Amino acid sequence: MNEKVYLSIGSNLGDKESNIASSIAMLGSHVENKNIRTSSFYTSDPLYNKDQPIFINIVVELDTTLSPFQFLDKIHDIEKMLGRKLPRKKNQPRTIDIDIVLFGDSFIETEELTIPHPHALLRKFVLIPLSELIPEEIFPGTNYKIVDLLKNCPARKVLEKFKENPFLEGFYDDPDANAFQTQVFFLLQRYQQQQKEIRQLNVYQKGVVTDYMFEKDRLFASFTLKSQAEDELYGHVADILEKDVVKPDLVVYLQADTSRLMKNIKKRGREFEKDVTFDYIDVVNQKYQEFFVNYENTPLLIINTNNIDFVENVEDLKELLDVIQEPIQGTKYFNPA
Repeated sequence: MNEKVYLSIGSNLGDKESNIASSIAMLGSHVENKNIRTSSFYTSDPLYNKDQPIFINIVVELDTTLSPFQFLDKIHDIEKMLGRKLPRKKNQPRTIDIDIVLFGDSFIETEELTIPHPHALLRKFVLIPLSELIPEEIFPGTNYKIVDLLKNCPARKVLEKFKENPFLEGFYDDPDANAFQTQVFFLLQRYQQQQKEIRQLNVYQKGVVTDYMFEKDRLFASFTLKSQAEDELYGHVADILEKDVVKPDLVVYLQADTSRLMKNIKKRGREFEKDVTFDYIDVVNQKYQEFFVNYENTPLLIINTNNIDFVENVEDLKELLDVIQEPIQGTKYFNPA
């Protein structure tokens, strides 16, 4: 009996395209495997261990008369022949990685093999090429077409790396003496993130969420830089870098009173923020409000968060996510009770 199988194949060492092509050829050399069809190639960043090369990924469709466990043995043999070290180690660079995503109508859950693949629904580098081959098929165990699953796939997070700024702690101790170097470091760091982590995401770019907007840097510089010479130099550099920055599809401004912000700062417990003053945060808060009053660069959602806690309260989080996913043009205000 023939079973329709879908494989996710990836490589991030050596000649990646050649590794993947060789694995497909080896799959086709077995008489049990017929009717091989492939998606396009896609690039993706490593998920967990970031200190390794980017991956090239593909999804392969084929018919086989092998059982799931017989087929698993075959793909382990192929991985070994192509230089994959066994036993497999998670999150490490590899010449080839072959995972069974779907195997006919099989549902299997053992230590050795789980079908459908347990993480397929969370990985765009699986869902995007899979949707290229069978977009209208229902993913087993769900009521969703594969193409629709992409809409619910978690977005890629790009977070501000504030801990890497060596001048930040000194800024809180003596703002006037450390403002310029602190601000320039953040400016260059955020620009680098734009180029490496956002602009180069290719097909994944629409699924990116950041915890800051690039304009934030100039906003802080407007009141932290006291010297005219420093302000002008900063402005020249920022003008050059901003030309190459990707505009967001939506900006979400989580608005709160200064007293609520102070409680949030205390709750998150960052050591270098323990002596931050109410007056300083009040100035920051006012600058943000002034900035967004006239903001027109992208769609903007302003949410009053004084009476909600989306970190601890699941219902508050769900309500917030529902509002964010609604189509927005211009500026929209949301004031939950």
